[in-house]
Amino acid sequence: MILENEPLLGRKMHSHYKMQQIAYILFVSGVLTLGTASASAEGRTSSQVVSGNGLTRQQFEALPDTALIDFNGRRTTKARIRAKEAQSRDAAVRVQALAQQSRAEFKQRLTRYEQERKTQLGVGRTKAMEEFARLSQAQARQVKAIEVEAAQLQERSRRVSPAEKAQIEQRADQLLQQLYRLEDR
Repeated sequence: MILENEPLLGRKMHSHYKMQQIAYILFVSGVLTLGTASASAEGRTSSQVVSGNGLTRQQFEALPDTALIDFNGRRTTKARIRAKEAQSRDAAVRVQALAQQSRAEFKQRLTRYEQERKTQLGVGRTKAMEEFARLSQAQARQVKAIEVEAAQLQERSRRVSPAEKAQIEQRADQLLQQLYRLEDR
């Protein structure tokens, strides 16, 4: 026997049993709020007044629809109890349908949010990559300019006086510092 769905089935069966209990409790409490039966129903001298306290489901089912049931001094007919029970079941079905609809709407909103978020992330990623490319190109141009100037300084240093050579070395140090700063970015 496959027992994979047993917990799910157990919950469904438990939920169904709970729904039946709730419906029964609701119809009994509905009976209590209905008040006493009409004067004409009480006026009947019927031996069919049954105490609802301690009444089992089977005993209730065995009663005729016109039987009066007394719950702590409040009387009503079995037919009215059944009507309240049906109303309670209908209300439970409506609540369950609304819950399913709410879950479906939530899933739709979540899906829409995730799609919008992915779109925003994609736009942000594209902008970041463009900025990175722009900065990389600017940095590459600066490195190229430093390399060109360094090559020119090296060429000049071959045919200059020692005083000018000191100036060239000073400028070469400056260019080297610029390269270090570019690497740190």
